[in-house]
Amino acid sequence: MIIKSYNMVRIKEEQFFKNAENIGIKFWNEGLSKKAVKIYGDKEAVKYRQDNLLNIRVNEDVAEVWLYTQGCTHGIEFDTDDMSEFRIESNEDFFDLMLLCDTYNLLNNCVVEFKEQR
Repeated sequence: MIIKSYNMVRIKEEQFFKNAENIGIKFWNEGLSKKAVKIYGDKEAVKYRQDNLLNIRVNEDVAEVWLYTQGCTHGIEFDTDDMSEFRIESNEDFFDLMLLCDTYNLLNNCVVEFKEQR
């Protein structure tokens, strides 16, 4: 599985929300969607926009997952087929390791298919 900075995936809803609960993500309703945000970094990191962010929106069985660093989304891709090496390809951006692990744990065993990016 390749996880990028922006992912649109068809999911197994029950497993997805179970995974989200296991990593401490709480959703709220916004119209017909469910949304969640999890911030990584301390107060200083947030103050100086050095924080990392996981932003999720779910519509029925489609989840949109964004990974942000330093206030904007950047190109990042990591291959979860070999997590022992935890290969991360990034354009000199620094992502919190917990953000990457949480993204993997969120999508693990619940992705039906990756959808085309907009």
